[in-house]
Amino acid sequence: MSFIWGDSDRHEIGGILPARTAYAIKRYFEGFPLKVRKQVRTVSLDLNAGYINLIPQLFPNAKVVVDRFHIVQMVSTALNMVRGQVMKTVPKRSK
Repeated sequence: MSFIWGDSDRHEIGGILPARTAYAIKRYFEGFPLKVRKQVRTVSLDLNAGYINLIPQLFPNAKVVVDRFHIVQMVSTALNMVRGQVMKTVPKRSK
């Protein structure tokens, strides 16, 4: 899998990295001057803990925003798990 980043103001893809490891991402973004990285205001990402911990190092002034898709996906998964647990407690012949 690759790592894709984009500029939400311009609606453009900024780059596609061949790897999505924290090491590869850190190496890539450290290629940009700190002065430029300090201008980043927000970073939207999924709930990957490795990314969340990496953002303050790379973009010291940015706020982390979790994207809506991953929040909805997490809620849906949790709801389906609870539904499955409840269904197991109901007798199979029950209407």
